[in-house]
Formats: sequence, structure tokens, C-alpha cells
Amino acid sequence: MIILNLKGGLGNQIFQYIAALRIASLKNKKLYIYTGNLNLFRVKRKFSLDVFIKNSPVEIVLIKRNIFLNKYLLAILKKINFLIITEKNFFSKTHSSISIIDDYFINSKFIDNVFIDNLKESLYNQYSKLNKQYIDEDGLGIHIRGTDRIEENQSVYFEEILKKAAISENMVIYCFTDDFNYAKSILINIKNKIVFMNKYKLSDIEEFYLISKMNKFIISNSTFSILARRMSLNHTSTYVVRDFFDTRDKELLEVFNFESNIYFL
Repeated sequence: MIILNLKGGLGNQIFQYIAALRIASLKNKKLYIYTGNLNLFRVKRKFSLDVFIKNSPVEIVLIKRNIFLNKYLLAILKKINFLIITEKNFFSKTHSSISIIDDYFINSKFIDNVFIDNLKESLYNQYSKLNKQYIDEDGLGIHIRGTDRIEENQSVYFEEILKKAAISENMVIYCFTDDFNYAKSILINIKNKIVFMNKYKLSDIEEFYLISKMNKFIISNSTFSILARRMSLNHTSTYVVRDFFDTRDKELLEVFNFESNIYFL
């Protein structure tokens, strides 16, 4: 029995899901996904993998009971050497009748391109007509992360970033953000038309798809926008702001193993 203890937002959930698929496929077992801990974090999260599990290469069972795998039970299981699969022992050949996958797996070494392609196919089959309602793919997309990362982004000047991206005066900017007031304040001097995507009240997975469809996009240090661009089709341009990746997020950039053009600003 393989159980994924899911945590975090959509980007984090996808990283964990891919790692779990890899283990379940290798062991030829069902994958049980426990969602009961998603609302325990400071920013409460929702289960966002529905579109992907419909086309899963392994059998998926969702467990939603909040008492099933709480943090106290996890702590006890770790103390009695129950098999908890983390980033450190992911490639270990240790076996157990029950394995609990409990980590983030935010690293390219845990990614299998077969599963990425499976997710991409599911995403595009579900939302292929969505973009025409909300975006012009020839505009410029940008992801501005607020909330828990605002202090890290204070030194980043978005006016300079947009100049380096060589946008034209009539190009529309599509801003994807989890913090509208913050994003609006730092883009206040931009002369281009700006469409703040939160006004459409789209789901996380819908915004994720739209980010993947933009021909030009500036990512932030977020698993959300990075994985969305990882699932882009060919002939796109992704812009990486170096200042976002100075410290702990450097390894995230290794996820870009695809045919889009990558530009560093």
C-alpha cells in the first residue's frame, strides 16, 4: 500500500504526485492520496489534481478523512521506523507493505518525463478552449508571487524587468498573482495595459493552463509558474529573473528540461 500525504498548493502537489506515480508504477500498486492535511498550513489549500488523476497511469484512491493521517500519527510512525519515503531515501531499495510518501520532491531528479507528458496531455485535453476567452497568447504573461515571499522580492524592479523583456508599447500584460494589492502596487508605473487575471475568479488549475499557453512569460520563484511553463508546448519563450533564484530556489530551474527558449533577465 502506497500513501501520498499531500501538502501545499498546486505546484507542490504536482511535484509530489509525479514522485508518487513513479513509485506506485515501479511497485505496480495502487496509489492512495491523502488530502486531509491540506488545510493545516497558514495558507489553506485545496486538492487540485482532479484533472490529472482522471487519466492516471496507475489506479488512484482518494482519502479525505481528516483523522486518517494527522501529524501526530506521522510522528509516531517515524519513531517506530515505519517506511516514510522522503527526498533522502527516495531511491532506496528498502521495502515495506505500507509506504507513506511524505516530502515535497521539488527537484528535477524526481521527475519522470513520461509522467510529465501524461499530465500535459490531461491538461490540454481538459482546457483546450479556455484560453480564447481570457488571454491573447501573443501578450506577455507574468507571475508575481506575494504572501509569504514579499520580503524576498523587494529588491526586484519590475519596470526594469519588463524593459529587459523588450515588450512593445501596445503589448498587453497578463498578471497572475496570489496577492492583487501587492502586484498592483509594484506595476503602478507600467504604461502598458495590464489584465489582472484574478478578476476572472479562475481556479488554480485554469490559471496554470493559461500560463502554459502564453507565448512569452516571466516566471517567479514558484513551483506553480515553473511547472506550468514546463508543460508549455514548443515555440514559447520563458523569462527567468535571476534575482528570484539567488538563494534557496536555484534547483527549481533544473526543471526546465524542454524545448521552450529560456532567457535570463
